[in-house]
Amino acid sequence: MRAAVSLLVILSASSLAATASGQGLRLTVEEAVARARRSNVLLRSTATGIASAQASLERSRFWVPQDPFFSGGLLQTPQTGFGPNYGLSLSQEFEVAGQRKRRMAVAEASVQRAQWEQRAAELNLAAAVTIAFNDALVAAERVALAERGAEAVRDFIDRAAEMDGLSAGAARMDRNQLAIQEARMRRDLASARRARETDMDYLRYLLDVPQDQALELSGALSRQKRELPALAHLVSQALVHRPDLLALRHDTERAARQIALAKREGVPNITLTGSVSRFGDDTFAGGDISFLIPVLRGNEPELLEALAERDRAELQVNDLEQDIERQVRLARRICSGAEEDLQLSLDVILPRVRENLEIQRQRFEQGEIGALEMIGVVAEVQFAEREALDVVQSYNDSWVELKRVLAAEP
Repeated sequence: MRAAVSLLVILSASSLAATASGQGLRLTVEEAVARARRSNVLLRSTATGIASAQASLERSRFWVPQDPFFSGGLLQTPQTGFGPNYGLSLSQEFEVAGQRKRRMAVAEASVQRAQWEQRAAELNLAAAVTIAFNDALVAAERVALAERGAEAVRDFIDRAAEMDGLSAGAARMDRNQLAIQEARMRRDLASARRARETDMDYLRYLLDVPQDQALELSGALSRQKRELPALAHLVSQALVHRPDLLALRHDTERAARQIALAKREGVPNITLTGSVSRFGDDTFAGGDISFLIPVLRGNEPELLEALAERDRAELQVNDLEQDIERQVRLARRICSGAEEDLQLSLDVILPRVRENLEIQRQRFEQGEIGALEMIGVVAEVQFAEREALDVVQSYNDSWVELKRVLAAEP
């Protein structure tokens, strides 16, 4: 009866909620996402954009464009009675058209843009980690499924050795077919194990843990259908919350503020200078004011550049808004299709192939069919189970992608 028991074990449940092997780090998907946000190398590197923008903001807060300029000199005259002569001067440049306030406004918009870009990177990483986590869970289930299939075929080989009533040639052909099927099952098992290790390596990379770190994944993929909101609601939600769109809108604001700054920078700065000098027995003190006369070289190129930058940013915002609507439509369509596949696979295909397995098992036990016929049924059930795992994986991944394009947590 060992073959019969193995057949019942092959696919007696819709899936095996398996976890990755190992006695090391145990993680749920939420913990994996949180860990990646703390330690992922690429995410930490993108955070430097915020630091750079904040440095520019601090630089824009200086009250004067340059530090004071000091100069001094000595002069020795050959005339008798004349002592050493010297001259000292101190100059300071000032902005008089309110450039500082507008420069700070430009820098503040740049900081906000960098912060939203970082938020977009965090959401993209969270989606990538969630999908990688799901892939690793499914890979473990595929390994378990392949192990059960290989074990069942091995049992059939043992049963075939006990079969009698067949000619020597027929029995040998049966045993050859069983050996062929066992080899295929072993090959599928080895392939599933390699795929699992590949998926685990990628997850370790995203989590920034050593490649030899043992990970144990806690959780299972959802097989419950979820309600899809209306398309118009999803599009409006994405247009409000997408961080990459908000970053571009702040970039547009920065470009508009740059125009105002460029106009004010057309007003020349003034430089105030105080000086003191001594020549012979006389001491002189005074000061002067100086500024550039913008007649030969104005700031028209800078203004034109700022206008072009604003136009570019506005076009990028419009393009991204249209692309976001396209992304939401596509993601929702994929979710809807994956839901249909899930329903057909779990509610129609799997129950019937399992019923066929039970019917054929009973016929096998009664001697109505041989091992070769059972191999065909087992292979069909194995295929249906692998197909179902693919559908479950696609369904979960489609929801992760939908949440990503909506800027929602996966």
